[in-house]
Order: sequence, then structure tokens, then C-alpha cells
Amino acid sequence: MISRNKKIQQIIYWLGALLLSSFLVACIFLRASFLAPLINQIRGHIVTPVGLEKIDTYFLSIKILLFLWGVVFLYVGRALKDPRFLEASIGKLKTWWRWIINLNTKKFLIIIFVVSFLLRIGLSLNFNEFNLSHDGAHYLSLAESLAHGNGFISHALWAVYLLPDSIPFPDLYRAPLWPYLLSFGGFITDNFFRFGLLINSFFGALVPVLLYLLTRSVTKSEQTARIAAIIIFLNSALINWSTTLLTELLYVVLVLLILIFLYKKQTIDNLFIGGVLWALAFLARREALVVLPGVIILILWTRNRKFKAVCWRFIFVLAVFLICIFPWLNRTYQLTGDVWYSDIKYHVVPVFGDDYVKDYIGSFRQLTPPESNVFAFAIRNPVAVFRHACQQCWDFIGDVPLKIFSSVFLPLLLLLGLWRGRRYRQFYPLYFFLCSSLIFYLGISYATRYIFVLVPVFAVFMAFFLENWSTQNFKFFKWDGRVFVLPLIIVLSGAFIFGIKSNIERNSFDQPKLVAFKKVAEKTKGGLAPDEAVMISNDQIYQYHYFSGQNCLQFPDANLTQLTDIIKKYKVRYMLIFADSPKSHWQNIEEMGEQVKRVYQGNLFKEQYYYLYEVD
Repeated sequence: MISRNKKIQQIIYWLGALLLSSFLVACIFLRASFLAPLINQIRGHIVTPVGLEKIDTYFLSIKILLFLWGVVFLYVGRALKDPRFLEASIGKLKTWWRWIINLNTKKFLIIIFVVSFLLRIGLSLNFNEFNLSHDGAHYLSLAESLAHGNGFISHALWAVYLLPDSIPFPDLYRAPLWPYLLSFGGFITDNFFRFGLLINSFFGALVPVLLYLLTRSVTKSEQTARIAAIIIFLNSALINWSTTLLTELLYVVLVLLILIFLYKKQTIDNLFIGGVLWALAFLARREALVVLPGVIILILWTRNRKFKAVCWRFIFVLAVFLICIFPWLNRTYQLTGDVWYSDIKYHVVPVFGDDYVKDYIGSFRQLTPPESNVFAFAIRNPVAVFRHACQQCWDFIGDVPLKIFSSVFLPLLLLLGLWRGRRYRQFYPLYFFLCSSLIFYLGISYATRYIFVLVPVFAVFMAFFLENWSTQNFKFFKWDGRVFVLPLIIVLSGAFIFGIKSNIERNSFDQPKLVAFKKVAEKTKGGLAPDEAVMISNDQIYQYHYFSGQNCLQFPDANLTQLTDIIKKYKVRYMLIFADSPKSHWQNIEEMGEQVKRVYQGNLFKEQYYYLYEVD
């Protein structure tokens, strides 16, 4: 039954008109170049062209949001007002859906896998080495080191609070599975970069197929499973991350496989495979240690309600998990004296603050206080974790339209579905995975981009809602549930098109600095011994090592005495500093006086220079 409250209908309709009008105004005036004088006045300095480009991306996000939600509100207002309009729009959707649902299962999965894979391969051709992220360059360097028989070592020191005895040194932060997979490219091709894009495209294309299998297992509905596969295929975040060299897609695939195998009959074989997959997930991303145990217990409980049986099965899965990861844990213990060691720069600084670790200058073995185990700290100090979670949530919501959509709209749908949906008990493991992942990513992990690994879980719930809302049996505050079907499709399609467009036009904001790294590497090639290093006043040291092959470290926030000690310890021969580097770095350069001399000056872009100093 359509709502009779005409005021609500009019408010929704005119709100949509207002949003679309705001979109048109924003297209004309909301441009960084147009607002540059105001932006410069607010910032207190002249914003660089790269800075204006970054601001324009946020403005584009605002425009996309205004357009999408304007169309959605206009449609909902019209559909509530005119039932015939709603029937006509739903009828057209059903025509398209009949063709999809009539395909046999094998043909459907083959089509969605092939199209998804080819789309990602096509987009990856637009991705070059100058688009490499900080982490991606590090994974490539580790893979090349493994392929050449040098071991799991790093030639770039980023966390300058933890100083190893020398460079290169054993890498202790990066999980090993992804670099080892990349290293296999050495048997096929010397181009680790393109090989990584190829296998990541494969993982990305595999996600819709795996989600189909999981959704059909959970919901027992062919239609819901196909909707979930299509939704995840349209997800622009997964498409964009398929054309990178990061670990998120590998982790998503492994988590989906764990859920699929443990939802089946819990035979010894399936439990063993589940334990192995859990270990692989941990070796891909460390958060699997925290996020997945509760999920596994809930899955075991949903299949067998006997407490004793659940306990024994979980112990078996846990034993397989520990046996599989033992070699890596033993390696970490031999190097650090701490089984669960992870880089303090990543996991402790966000919670404790920089002051906590600034005084720790020494070897890896000297830094193993109880607090270095961030998981134990989170249990003892929940307030600090919650405070950091609030900050991460704020950063997360202010990012891009898809993240805003995922962080605000999808949780509301989730709660609505659990409140009004049928047979919702089967979603408990997925719901627990969703909540525990959110708590971990927003409360402990430093980077907010990892939130997209939850998108497949959201897709299952969205498919469940769409199947229910496509009938008149589902009501929301006495409104016909079908009113919300097309708006969801509009938002998902808009995000998909926007994601493809941004992927094609992708141009790294830091590309000028990466070009500068290549020039500096050419200048220093003849004057740098194998055991000497370059100190860089920038956190993109992994990109520098990738382009140069030289030892390098990040310029530390330290006084002159500490800086001098670090320079001697790592035999720093050159220092690279940028015009926008921190004032403390420039001050250290000035205080060093005749110890350094400028040997090269380059130009990033207009009035933005970088300088290379040689240390005597």
C-alpha cells in the first residue's frame, strides 16, 4: 500500500529537485581553479597544482553524491505519488531479469567471470609503474628479493623509530603470502609488475563466482545468489583495487573460501581445508587472527548446535591453523624474540601516539615490551582504541561517495533486513564478520581503505533485500518495498560508472615525485656503493627503492645528534629533500653546514623544486 501522506511525498520529491539543482550549480562553481584564491586564503599558502587536483577529486565526489541522491529522491517521490509509474518501472526491470535468471548456472558463472576478468585486464593496461602505491612497491621489491634468492628482506627503512643493525634487513611487517605469489612470476616473466596485475585481476574476477556459491549456500535461493554476484561485479571499489598490487583481494578470496567450505557439511576434510585457508588468510593479512575466530565458531554453531561438538571442531581447525603458520611465527620469534611481532610504526603509533616510540632507537631485539602486542593493548585500553576508531570513522566518512554509501546507507539496510527480514538467523556468521571487521579496521588498523573487504558481505545482504523488496510482501513504514529497488540499482550503477571512469583517468597525485625518484636514481647510480644509502624526506621510500634498487631510508624527525648517528650507522651518502618537506628537515640540513653539499636541483612542477645533497 502506497503511503497517503502527501506532505512526505512532496518533501521527498522537492528534496530531489533541490539536490539536482545543487548539482548543476556545483558543476559551474565548485572547481578548485575557480575557488583557488579562497582556498589559498583558507590554507594560508599557495596551493600547488597537485593540491588543487586533489581538492577537485573531493569536489567531484560531492557532485556525484548530489546527482545520485537527487535522482533517487525524485524517483522515490514520484513512485510514492503515482503507483502506475512504480508498476511500469518494476515491469521493465522484470523483463531484463527474466533473461538473467533463465541462464543455466554454468553459463551464468562463466559469463560473469570472463566479463569481469577481461574488464580488469583492460583497465590494468592503463596502470603503469608511476601509479604504484607505497605498499605495492614494497610488495614488488620483496617479490624480486625472493625470486633472486635473497630472502624476505627489505632495502628501504620506513619506520625510522625501529632501527635494524643494517640495511638491508629482515622484513617483519609485511605478511608473506602475497610477495611469495608475486615471486612466482620470476619463473614465467621478469616483469613482476605485470604478472601481479594479472593474478590480481584473476582474484577480482573470482570474487563474484565465490560470492554466488556462498550466497546460494546461505540463503538456499538461486535468485538471491545471482543478484549478489551481479552486485559485487558492479562494485567500483573492487574493480579499482583489482588493478593494483595490494593484498586486499587475495584476503577477500580466502575469506569467501573459508565461509564456503565451513558452510558445507562439516566433515574432517572441510574442517581441515578451513584451517588451511584460515592460515593462508593470516599470511595474507594479519587481521585474520582477530576477525575470523568468532566467525568460524558461529559457522560451526549454525551447522551443529551441540556445544561439545562445536568446541572439538574449532580446536581441530585451530590446530591446523597453528601448524600451518608455525614456520612463519618461528622465523619472527628468532628475529625479534616476539611471536606476534608487527611493525610498531603501523600498529602502535596510531593508538599510543608518536611520543611513545620516538625514544626507541636500537635493534629489533631491544624493542619487545608487552605493549608491542597491540591486540593485548586493545583489550586493556578500550578507551584509547575507541577514540582512535572515532577518528578513523570521521576520516572514512569524508573520503569518497562509495565509502559514504557503504558506511551510512548499507548498515541501515543491514539493520532493516535483520529487523524485518525472514530466516535471518542464517546471517549471524556474516553479521559477526561484518561487525568484528569494522571494529578492527576502524579501531586498530591505521589505514581506512581496508574497509572495502567488507563489500562482499554487504552484497549478500543487499541481494537478500532486493529479492524481498521486489515483491509487495515487504513493507517499510507502510510503503511498498518495491519503491527502493530502482534507487539501489541507480546508486550501484552510478558508482560503477564513476569507478570505471576514475580508473581510466587515474593519474597518481605523487607521480611527479616518482619521476623525480627516477632522475635522482640515475644521478646517484655511479656514486653510491652497494652498502651505502639515500635518505629521503618523504614517506615514499619503497617507490624510490623500486625505481633505483638502492638502499634508502626515511628522513627521521630527530635532533641533529640523532640524525648524525643514523647517517653514520647506515652510511648515508645522499639526502633528497623537497620544497614541501617539514621545516625540521630543512633546519637539520642547515645545521649540518659543510657536512653536506648540494649536487643537484630538479623541478617537480611550477615553483616546486627538489634538492639532492651529498654527505661528506
